[in-house]
Amino acid sequence: MRSEVTARERITAVYAASGFLIAFIGVCHEVVGEALFPYGPAVFGGPVGWHAFGALIVAVGLWIFAAVLWGRRSFVLPVAILLIPLGLSIFAYAATRGDFHLFALAGVAAMSSVVVCERRLRALGRDGEDVA
Repeated sequence: MRSEVTARERITAVYAASGFLIAFIGVCHEVVGEALFPYGPAVFGGPVGWHAFGALIVAVGLWIFAAVLWGRRSFVLPVAILLIPLGLSIFAYAATRGDFHLFALAGVAAMSSVVVCERRLRALGRDGEDVA
């Protein structure tokens, strides 16, 4: 029985966990977001926009999680690169109102992790060898 974990397996585990964290952030947005940020729904144009954004974040996180596990990651990198500035702008907007938006910051960290993991996996595939 093999006891070593390859670099590809480690990267894939972090990649999948990042996707799951993004989905969890979307759930937190839906469950406690309005209590923590009462002005939030107004920023998104009302409750429909607010809940649509929460559902979108859950869907994106689950999509990344599934894409990693099923090996179909073709559009994950561009989506992650587009969502990093969105998370930073949400964090900055909350900061201008005197709030610390931990969920937006965690989303930026998770999306950044997705970008790093995708690039590492692409490098592994191109080189054909396992890197530490």
